[in-house]
Amino acid sequence: MISASLLSMMAVILGPILVQDDNTAVVEHLTRLEKKFVEATMSGDIKSVEDLLAPEFTGVDPSGREFTRADVLGNVKSPGQKIESLRHEDIRVSVFGDCAVVFAVTVMEWRENDKTVTGRFPYLRVWIKRQGKWLAVATQSGGTGR
Repeated sequence: MISASLLSMMAVILGPILVQDDNTAVVEHLTRLEKKFVEATMSGDIKSVEDLLAPEFTGVDPSGREFTRADVLGNVKSPGQKIESLRHEDIRVSVFGDCAVVFAVTVMEWRENDKTVTGRFPYLRVWIKRQGKWLAVATQSGGTGR
């Protein structure tokens, strides 16, 4: 199994070489899936989130805490914090055949102790194409969020 850190290093080194014009449709599709993930999360659309995440999906949040697909789905069902807005910026996609790495920044506003707090979280998400369908298998977020 290839780790997310190895894939990210490969993307930095090989990305400019491997990303070719014939990947344009894949890049556009994955960019749409990233936006669909945000929309589904904000609207509480659990079915759409389930459809985007591989069963073995795992992630690491900015504090270093690991989470699973079940954790993500649980947060969509009943979020611990009131998210007021959520969007991705600067989405960049590197494609490696049936694997792709997305680099972007999540910008989020949420309520904390009766105050609105804004955070920016750079992240990396790994997608694989399985049986013709792209699924997120791993993600890692960074930053302090403030």
